[in-house]
Amino acid sequence: MKIVPCNNGFLKYSGQTGAKAEFSFYGTGIKWHTAKAPALGKAKIYFDGAYKGMVDLYRSTVQYPLVLGGSGIPPGNHTLTIEVSGQKNLGSSGYYTVIDAFEVVP
Repeated sequence: MKIVPCNNGFLKYSGQTGAKAEFSFYGTGIKWHTAKAPALGKAKIYFDGAYKGMVDLYRSTVQYPLVLGGSGIPPGNHTLTIEVSGQKNLGSSGYYTVIDAFEVVP
């Protein structure tokens, strides 16, 4: 799978169930720059330690960039965690989760 161009030229990805990326920040929101593609699976989302749901990153054709998230939370220190769930859409050929960047909303 090749998705270009990426922020700073790099994507981070994993298909290992339980692999996590954690991003701590100060602000009123966060945006996750990712993608949808044929080999992507479902990612678990945690915000400030609380499970918020699952995002299906599968799509039969590549969609990049894809920006998820938003603003409107009280200003302060927060943590976003993205976890490879080990689950996938029936059409997907893989379980990968992709992170291109995180963007803090001040």
